[in-house]
Amino acid sequence: MGIKREKISVHPKKTVKDIDLKGKKVFVRCDFNVPMDENKNITPKKMITSAFRMFILLMSWSFIYSLVYKIIIPIANGNSISLLRFFSGFIFGHYHFWYMFMIIGMYLITPILRLFIKKENSKIILYFIGISLLVNFCTPFFNELINAFIINDDILQRFVNGFEFGLVTEFVTYYVLGWYINNFEIKKKYKTVLYILGILGIISTIIFTQILSLKNNTLNSRLYACDTANIFFYSTALFLFLKTSFEKKNFKNEKVIVSLSDLTFPVYLIHVFMLSISFNILAPLNLTPLISIILNFTLCSIMSFALAAILKKIPLIKLLFKH
Repeated sequence: MGIKREKISVHPKKTVKDIDLKGKKVFVRCDFNVPMDENKNITPKKMITSAFRMFILLMSWSFIYSLVYKIIIPIANGNSISLLRFFSGFIFGHYHFWYMFMIIGMYLITPILRLFIKKENSKIILYFIGISLLVNFCTPFFNELINAFIINDDILQRFVNGFEFGLVTEFVTYYVLGWYINNFEIKKKYKTVLYILGILGIISTIIFTQILSLKNNTLNSRLYACDTANIFFYSTALFLFLKTSFEKKNFKNEKVIVSLSDLTFPVYLIHVFMLSISFNILAPLNLTPLISIILNFTLCSIMSFALAAILKKIPLIKLLFKH
């Protein structure tokens, strides 16, 4: 992929004190996704500490969800409870907590990745992404098609797994790819190719999901997974499009954007509760699937953001959202 190095330094030598800001409006973007120490360095100690804090948060919310769904709700419905199910839910977390497990892993390996994720290693980074694309994304995609139309034996997946590409995994690839797109200017012709592949990714997801589901007479959502080529290209194209469209724009409602951004993690943690409530509210209305999805999304979002804003103001409870 052709690249053009950015001329602007990512580490400006001037500080805010060195710049004349009197009478000027300034919008500052702060990204706290990757923890840094007091000297703005990403160290193993800092990442381990952050991973541990995230782990405590994960276990706390896993306990809450397991208590509600494995104990309280069954008792309220007059059903028996199982302590084994409760502890299983507590240890492995609710279904949407896969993200927190993944983030903890990303925290722990970030100091290792930083040894070679540098601008001067752009070709090595592209090589890393290319290998992962073939192994972790193209292989599952074509393996699913082979299973459906030729032989249902995971033959392609088992063949590729024999080469032990354990170093490159799908989430690490997304992590590295995001850094690459954010730090290098992609040439226009390559952007066009990625946009086309992204559109084809969406189309192939819809078409093959329909075909595979009809063939097996049951829903087959395998091609909606993030480790398939169609989703890889769709996600990459969308990320690139959003970065290209908004990175140089000045937003008029910075306070609103910052406030909503500050609530996104709490919303992530509680939205499943709100989704259950919105579903129970709308279920008796017997709406069409499309209308039901739109209304569930809207109602769940409103309730989640509203509750998150309230809970973050309560002294003890807001500790459950601090990461």
